[in-house]
Amino acid sequence: MKNCVKQCRTKPAMLLHRHVQVSNADAIAFYERFGFRIIERKDNYYKRIEPADAFVLQKNLKPTPDTETPASESTDVPSAESETVKTTE
Repeated sequence: MKNCVKQCRTKPAMLLHRHVQVSNADAIAFYERFGFRIIERKDNYYKRIEPADAFVLQKNLKPTPDTETPASESTDVPSAESETVKTTE
């Protein structure tokens, strides 16, 4: 995950997204350790597993004006001009 985040920071991407099954507490905790935050729940996201719902987790890769480091705590929703990299599990 560290390598993935590092590579994304070298691209014009500003946000990184993951989809995780709502019952997968280990995966949610893993991504939260890397600064991801739950921003949305998608009902019936998965077709072949139960529960079928997924959380969308987001990590902001854009530096904040105050710190010039990526804002891992942000859950800002991207504007229409923002570029987004989406990956799914």
